[in-house]
Amino acid sequence: MVNLNVKANNIRKGLSGFLHIENLLNTEYYGQTINANWGSPKILQDLRRIDFGIEIRF
Repeated sequence: MVNLNVKANNIRKGLSGFLHIENLLNTEYYGQTINANWGSPKILQDLRRIDFGIEIRF
């Protein structure tokens, strides 16, 4: 499992940004089967999680 955290402080007048990625190199998917009248499709979800945002200081 490889996680990546990047944060840039004071980009401009108290503005900061961040990026957080979990399971960076993981290319696997996990799925759930949904039972419905029209069939049972498989829904695949990526195991990677990505969070990003900005922070503002007053």
